[in-house]
Amino acid sequence: MIVAGPTETLVIFLLLAVLLILALTWTARPWRSQRVKLVDRLKIGAAIVRYDFWLELRGVGRHRRRDLREELRANLNDAAERVGTAQALTALGSLRRMSVEATAGAATGPRWSTGISVATGAFLVVAFAELFALISWISGAEASGVARVQGSLPLFPGSQVTWDSTGDGFSVDFALGWLVFAAIAIAFILGSRPWLALSRRRHVDQAVRES
Repeated sequence: MIVAGPTETLVIFLLLAVLLILALTWTARPWRSQRVKLVDRLKIGAAIVRYDFWLELRGVGRHRRRDLREELRANLNDAAERVGTAQALTALGSLRRMSVEATAGAATGPRWSTGISVATGAFLVVAFAELFALISWISGAEASGVARVQGSLPLFPGSQVTWDSTGDGFSVDFALGWLVFAAIAIAFILGSRPWLALSRRRHVDQAVRES
């Protein structure tokens, strides 16, 4: 059982949000587009993040995605110098279509990065909702006028909250419950699609037989 107060829960939520932002920034790498203005770097970085997202959904491996991202970045930097960033981005067309064309005929596998991203997003959503429910529960416990209140949060099975009135305030013990972890596990499985490892193995075996 994981026990935490509302402050700790909020810190965890903010920490994961910061980590997600850092991960997106690392994918975008706007500092690598040095020949254009900062605003244009951010626009190019956003396009690269979207392109990487579609590549990830196609099951492209990490190293291959990096190469494709850098190829797109170089093309956009050159085009931005010639015709401007806005026109260069418009000329790209559908990034989803580009990802399909770049991976045509390639073996696809599990989307582990997507699974991690989706699981993180699921945690943030559920944790934020549970934090909001916890704050409402604490307000009700405070208004009850009793020295100690124990219970669970509505819609969050397995959660446990204990509120104790002290001389100059109150203390709270909070157990998240199993819903948060179930949401993380389900989101990771649906996002990563581990069963695609079997499809990749069949694809490799077929290519070996044909060769």
